[in-house]
Amino acid sequence: MVQGIAAAFLIRIPVAWWMSRATGRLFYIGLGVPCATVAQIIACFVFYAHIRKKEVLLRHAGTRL
Repeated sequence: MVQGIAAAFLIRIPVAWWMSRATGRLFYIGLGVPCATVAQIIACFVFYAHIRKKEVLLRHAGTRL
C-alpha cells in the first residue's frame, strides 16, 4: 500500500506533469502509469531482498548461540 501511494505521488504525477509540459500529447502523459508500475515492482523486490538478507543474518546468528 505504501509503495502504491509513493509511486503515485513520486513517479506518476511528476512524469505526467513533465510529459504534459514537454509534449502535451495524451499518449506521453499516460506513460506515467507504466513508469509508476515499474517503480513499484522494483521497490517490492528491493524490500524483499532486504527482508530476506535480514532473515538469513538472523538465522546465521542463531546457529552460533
